Amino acid sequence: PTVELGDYQSMWVPRDPIAVLPEQVDEAIEQLRHRYANLQPVNRPLKWGDILRAEIAISADGRTLVDQKAAEFQLREDATVFLPGLAEKLVGREKGKEEEIDLSLPEDFGDPDLAGKPCRCRVLIHEIKEEELPPLDDSFARQVGEGFPSLKKLRERLAADIREAEEQSSLERYRSQIITALEESARLEYPPVLVE
Repeated sequence: PTVELGDYQSMWVPRDPIAVLPEQVDEAIEQLRHRYANLQPVNRPLKWGDILRAEIAISADGRTLVDQKAAEFQLREDATVFLPGLAEKLVGREKGKEEEIDLSLPEDFGDPDLAGKPCRCRVLIHEIKEEELPPLDDSFARQVGEGFPSLKKLRERLAADIREAEEQSSLERYRSQIITALEESARLEYPPVLVE
């Protein structure tokens, strides 16, 4: 095959500017606060954000799909727990009471024979804990990683880490755009016998 790259020396591909927004740093700080949170047992109905330890059994069409004696997970509104809709049904439940919850398996369930069929979830909550987030101050900054002298220094480090990740991602996108532009300006000629 004959390859002509075209006028690649005059090719110009603009590169996206990098900006670290304060909201990105705030989000990273919140993730750290959740990671360093204390978990306190509570005696109240389950609510969003709680961590629970429970026995969970799910069956459909006479088959056991899930049978966990000590499942532990956080109840988050943006996450599916075992099945779509189960997390919403758990909110408000209390520990120590075995409950049966009827749901339907999703249409895209792994086993096509069970997709969309009704299922029964048996749940027994053993423990409910809530997160106690650390206060956002210098003492929190000293607990994080290798320890930072102040919250300001922690924010600066997080901003630098985010900037580095953004630069790497931007560079990968930039390289991809360059290759695409090069492909668009290049000509490739080859004999029909090569295709055959």
